[in-house]
Amino acid sequence: MNTETTPNNIVKISPELKEKINQGRILPKIHKLFIKGLKPAIREYYDKLDDSLFDMAEKAENNDIQSDYFTAMREVRKKKDLMVRKFSENIQITFKQFKNSDMNYFEDKKSNGDSGSGGLSLVNENELDQKLAVANMVEKANGYLQQHLFAFKKRFSLLAAGSELNYQQIPVSPHVIVNSFTETFTHLEISGNVELIMLKLFERSLIPNLTTPYIEINEYLKSEGIYPNLKFQIGKKGTYQPGQGNQGKAEPEDKSNEANQQADKMFQPMVADNNYDVIASALNKRH
Repeated sequence: MNTETTPNNIVKISPELKEKINQGRILPKIHKLFIKGLKPAIREYYDKLDDSLFDMAEKAENNDIQSDYFTAMREVRKKKDLMVRKFSENIQITFKQFKNSDMNYFEDKKSNGDSGSGGLSLVNENELDQKLAVANMVEKANGYLQQHLFAFKKRFSLLAAGSELNYQQIPVSPHVIVNSFTETFTHLEISGNVELIMLKLFERSLIPNLTTPYIEINEYLKSEGIYPNLKFQIGKKGTYQPGQGNQGKAEPEDKSNEANQQADKMFQPMVADNNYDVIASALNKRH
């Protein structure tokens, strides 16, 4: 394939390849493969969420905490279909933005709360905890799936008219998935603590299930002549574990970090990781 990179990170596309890159046909197919590949993770997530919240409610150390979990259970049961639909819509909007060369997928949706207002201090604190948890989850997924994302970065850059992309700008990236999911929380009336727990459970259902759709999308792009001979090394394949990167070893459990008892019982046995530390710290601080 005749391509070359210029100093300003723009990839020059040969005329014959440019003719083959038809976003009107390729992007909808990618979107279809992506949504189809996400369904098992979403199904597994909601199948386990209700049972998980009920289990935590039973083991709650006081009535207020128990009430939080039961409230979340009612909200999710009532709005599950809405949540799934909004998640799918957020993904679709991202694809539309990508087609229009607008890669700032979530920037306009961030809240602009007044940090100087005392009444918003708890809201801002909750938002910060959530952002940290999201950032850690995305970082972990990027590490676990780095070979597939490397190929996406090359191939989607061609679909973006040759502009070199970063991981966040790839419309099928963990960044897009996690933020699309997190934005559905605006439709739920639940506590910040429960949001963090829901994020952690989403991570456990999501990351192990992304390998198959990522392979399918890369194979499709290859079949369309988008870097068909791209070489990247697949590391030793293993099963996903919290705290484990793509080729890293699981870290020993950190006994020194005392977390909220409900979260401990919910997530054991598990390996300590940055994302869990963020959630555990927030839960411990509030409870």
